[in-house]
Amino acid sequence: MRESTEVANQAYKKTIEIRDKYADAIFSKIKGTVQKRKPNLQKWKDAILYDQLFELDLTRTLSSSFAEITFADLNQFRLNENSQAIILKSKINLLNNKTESAVKLEIGDTYYKLFKTPKKEFNLNIQEVKTKINSEYFWVDKQEAQTEVANFKGEISLEEQGSEVTLKENQGSTIAKGKAPNQPKNLLNPPVLILPESFSKIFENTVTLNWSSVENASEYWIEVANDSRFTSIFKFIK
Repeated sequence: MRESTEVANQAYKKTIEIRDKYADAIFSKIKGTVQKRKPNLQKWKDAILYDQLFELDLTRTLSSSFAEITFADLNQFRLNENSQAIILKSKINLLNNKTESAVKLEIGDTYYKLFKTPKKEFNLNIQEVKTKINSEYFWVDKQEAQTEVANFKGEISLEEQGSEVTLKENQGSTIAKGKAPNQPKNLLNPPVLILPESFSKIFENTVTLNWSSVENASEYWIEVANDSRFTSIFKFIK
């Protein structure tokens, strides 16, 4: 009986050891000057493609730069220029094959692409703003005075000062520092591509893009990817 108890205890300890393993995050795309550092160090180090990030590591982008960061479960987020974030959590539970990742956005402009399944959990920390993420695509811009959130697919709940709003698909909200979130508003319609035609195959070195203008739009994003799901961004233009 004692031997079986000891074996059971050893098995339990081993299970606890392997249950939560660190799941690496990597820099899957880099443009310009992207840096990282450990939480216990003051000096930033230039990041290179496929560099690893672990829990509590910090990363930032400088002017005219961006970084795409991919977790082991293929969830991704992109830091656009002059942005900084912390990898709060990056774990995989080997017993039930569930992953859990969390990011703290300290400042800047970020875009998230999540592969939402019951086995994947993603959390976003924006200091005072509490978030519940049930979205696959969304954008966040956090500055000193306010935070802006745009949701493209799924739902996102935002809570501040005891007030909560839920962003449906293609809705956005602004949260001024120390204030309740504004009621959701519908996002602008996307532009319509004029040239080249959708699904065209082009064998030239350059291509000219032409699209319809969108009323009240101040800027446009262009993404060039290596695959149809846009999981591997080749170029990002803003």
